[in-house]
Amino acid sequence: MKELVIARRYAMALFSVAKDKGKTKEFQTDWQVVDETLRNPELYQIVLSKAQSSVVKKEFLAKIFADKIDQLILNFIFLLIDKEREEYILDIKDIYNQLFDEDEKIIDVEVITALPLDAAQEEELRAVLAKKTGKKVRLDKKIDEALLGGSIIKIGDKIYDGSVAGRLASLQEQLM
Repeated sequence: MKELVIARRYAMALFSVAKDKGKTKEFQTDWQVVDETLRNPELYQIVLSKAQSSVVKKEFLAKIFADKIDQLILNFIFLLIDKEREEYILDIKDIYNQLFDEDEKIIDVEVITALPLDAAQEEELRAVLAKKTGKKVRLDKKIDEALLGGSIIKIGDKIYDGSVAGRLASLQEQLM
């Protein structure tokens, strides 16, 4: 828990700078580059290694991210290394993305259907959910043939079950 408090403080500070500079989206894209790069276990271990000096780590990252990310993001990562907070880099990225989504009023919605949605259905669903929530909708689509038909929609901690399987289960419960 303490770790997330630390990561949140750094993420909020960075987001504030990004907002002041009008670079919130650019920084989010840069964080994605950092995340994809550090998902390589060997590279991430070099960054986390206590055996490597901060100078070596910073030179290493400067070479990797040269011309790939904004210098402010790179300097921010260098600050984390100087403060021995490099283990929080990926948590900070996740929290930064949450702050970005809140600021841009973007909500993640999981949609589970028995069959894939076509483009028109997807757009209609996105429009209905955007109107209902008052936010931009980012769909995470999944297929589950066991639903038989209909869909299950998860928005945050709310679940809307409009599936045939869900209705059959409800009917069975009422009959017993």
